[in-house]
Amino acid sequence: MGPTVKLPLHGHKETIMRTFKTFMTEQDNRKLKSVMDKFIPFVKSELNVDSLPKVHTVTGKDAQDKKAFGWWDGEKVTICPDGRHPMDVMRTLAHEFVHATHGHTNGEDGSDHENEANAKAGVIMRRFARANPELF
Repeated sequence: MGPTVKLPLHGHKETIMRTFKTFMTEQDNRKLKSVMDKFIPFVKSELNVDSLPKVHTVTGKDAQDKKAFGWWDGEKVTICPDGRHPMDVMRTLAHEFVHATHGHTNGEDGSDHENEANAKAGVIMRRFARANPELF
């Protein structure tokens, strides 16, 4: 389990979010890269594919302008890791990789493609957690 972060309470949402984002940015970016180095080969095996698209990250203002945590544009998967737990970012990656391997560039809420990507990402994350309990 990671370090405990003490945050101010009661009506200090801006301070809490700023503190959390700083914590994630400064301390977890290295962890995120390390986890991705384990996770991507795991997903390739789970999806039974030889390759996956490149991953691009957006942060700061670029991430805030987006309405999703990640997306597949037909060429690369883009993720927004700001202020998110590394395992949540991995779930987003798995979800977008499912879209990529099936050729879906768009998933509307509630659509069969979106539900399939959500379900498969959940299965991948549970299996990854069992194989790597030290990361959770």
